[in-house]
Amino acid sequence: MDTFQIIRQFFTKMDCRFCGENFAADDIHMVGRGENYFVVAIHCHECGKHNGDAAVGIEHVGQAGAGVMGLGQGSPVDMETLLKELGILIEDPELTELDIERFEDLSPIKEDDVLEAHEFIQNLDSDWMKFIPEGIRQRCTTTDTE
Repeated sequence: MDTFQIIRQFFTKMDCRFCGENFAADDIHMVGRGENYFVVAIHCHECGKHNGDAAVGIEHVGQAGAGVMGLGQGSPVDMETLLKELGILIEDPELTELDIERFEDLSPIKEDDVLEAHEFIQNLDSDWMKFIPEGIRQRCTTTDTE
């Protein structure tokens, strides 16, 4: 199984945000590729809607060993175990382990939170610096922001 097939399989564990149907491997299409990442587009086979694009960072840490061959012998294996056995790490390039630890105890962001933030940003005027804490505001100068 090549890396792109593993990425496609990974997304089959997720649901369409429009109709709730699980994605099929054929719903995931490669739109770009770099040395350590793939960019995929996700379209639902059930409702046909575009669910977005994703950049998936990868790092090969070794060759798939004989243990992987034994995975298909009647016992179900979760995707994380499969990826580990294949020697592939898929990580969020923007979050560190410390970030993940900090966010673990926070409740998930809800739609209303996003709408509230959007409304707040839309209503900012030229005096937006008043929302920056004083200590940070003092360190900002005209030359820093130009």
